[in-house]
Amino acid sequence: MKSLHVSLVTPFNSLFEGDVASLQLPLWDGLIGVFPDHAPMLAVIGFGPCTLKLPNGSVESFVLDAGFLEIEKNKVTILASGADYVADINVEKEKKNLEAAHAMEVHSQEDREMKEDRTRSALARIKLAGG
Repeated sequence: MKSLHVSLVTPFNSLFEGDVASLQLPLWDGLIGVFPDHAPMLAVIGFGPCTLKLPNGSVESFVLDAGFLEIEKNKVTILASGADYVADINVEKEKKNLEAAHAMEVHSQEDREMKEDRTRSALARIKLAGG
């Protein structure tokens, strides 16, 4: 059975390195499914769920905070600005992060983008954790 080698990394740590049967993750314009022998591509990652189906049938679930995706010759690199295992999400903490994002004052375009990113991140985590 063919597989993909996936590396999921953030600026802070490496969350996953290994072979998968398939994966699904958010791009800026929607979800993408990736299977072995996928065409080479570079893409911008959005906020949301990343699901890795392992060759033994088990599933690893993460939440991603934007970044970049590279696919080439059955090797997938996910460079995310932030990522967490769904099981590790603290809903109460994310609700506080959402409140803080809503309370942010906006004085520039950079402030507006930061506020939107923090809002998207908290909402994605709350949704995936069932909160």
